[in-house]
Amino acid sequence: MAAAAATEDELKAGEYIASQLAKFHIQPAGDVVNGKKGYIETVPVMKQEFSAPPTLKAGSWTVDPWQEIAVTRAGSANMTGPLQVMKPGDKVEPGAIVYLHLGTGDPRAQMMSPLQAGAAGLIVADSEALRTRFQRAAGQLPGLPVRVGNAKSSFERAHHHLSK
Repeated sequence: MAAAAATEDELKAGEYIASQLAKFHIQPAGDVVNGKKGYIETVPVMKQEFSAPPTLKAGSWTVDPWQEIAVTRAGSANMTGPLQVMKPGDKVEPGAIVYLHLGTGDPRAQMMSPLQAGAAGLIVADSEALRTRFQRAAGQLPGLPVRVGNAKSSFERAHHHLSK
């Protein structure tokens, strides 16, 4: 039921939740302990990291990291998809790598919108609003999400959905 605790407090919280589930006679679905199924389940947690700067390739064109682009975050180590040049009012093609020029308004909301609509990746054109952030990101490896158990990333889920 609960993920393995990283701290003593998390373990206590998991044990409390397990005791409440047992009180309501809910079937345990966790790890087997002393020959009996329990409510706590051990799940592997893996931290992913880039070992080298990511590159952007489109056909035969390759962009050097930190010379022409700043990668601030990545959903997975590899992303592929059709390139969609997003214009105001366009709908996102699920699984596309969206290229976006920021308009007026909240830059974060503009960048999150395509990702929430199913884009596999986002490329943002240089803009005054983001230049300081991109300069800070230059020279740093972007973060990757933590993987829990056999969970698929949103990128992998999108591509699995598209391949059906």
